[in-house]
Amino acid sequence: MRLPQELRDMIYEYAVTGPNNRVIYCRHTNRQILQISSPNSITPNQNLIEANPLRFVSKQLRAETLGLTLKFNTSVVFSGRTQDRGDSSAITHCTTFINECSRAVLANLSRIELELSGNVSYLPFGSINCLAGDIYAKNPQISLIVRLMHWNVMDDTFIWYFSEYGEYIVYACQFLRLENMKNLRFMPCGDFDRKRLRRKVLKEMQNLFPRGKEMLEEAKQWYKKGIPGVVEVPEAIPRGSCRAPREDRLVSTKTPIELIRESNFCLY
Repeated sequence: MRLPQELRDMIYEYAVTGPNNRVIYCRHTNRQILQISSPNSITPNQNLIEANPLRFVSKQLRAETLGLTLKFNTSVVFSGRTQDRGDSSAITHCTTFINECSRAVLANLSRIELELSGNVSYLPFGSINCLAGDIYAKNPQISLIVRLMHWNVMDDTFIWYFSEYGEYIVYACQFLRLENMKNLRFMPCGDFDRKRLRRKVLKEMQNLFPRGKEMLEEAKQWYKKGIPGVVEVPEAIPRGSCRAPREDRLVSTKTPIELIRESNFCLY
């Protein structure tokens, strides 16, 4: 503690800053805890450690590092599962977090992520829309990223549903007209490896993926930019209808959930 304050501040910043300036929100009983991925963890979020362990060393360190976690980490992640009734716990925890944060803390954030796993047909688009609207109205600099853990083209388990999953999200954004949600993006999970995917869908499994080239382009765009909450709808499509991006799909007046359930498309 005899080090100059400037040097101590540098040490504090290094100690509390997570990978990619990203912390993960956890809640135990009535207490919120911010954690980061362990450097030794092979799978993201598999091993979590306290984001600011210095606060347990002494009262002085606790006082000097108070508030630094959200000063040096500008992205906060909330994890949860979609449910057949009610919102995901990720949305509930995110709302609680925002309500408990000061204006100064929120002004420093640039990104909030909801990591959702579970059945795609239960995605709470209405609640996501409301959350994005509240965030944008008060803190327009914050992007809300909905990262879907089962939307992963690089995973052999979910590659079969990758295009349908993305099209379903486009349907929902069109049908629900998520207007003015400029800060909202739906993103796939995992790291995109174009060469590996190209080899898989155009060579090794070409017969199983007749739309391999289209799928490759979809994956490239969705991993890079995601699907925005604001989706342009052609004038020929009336309000309340939905259509797949491909021209061979017929216009339907059914809701996205009805369409997805009719096709028995379900991810867990």
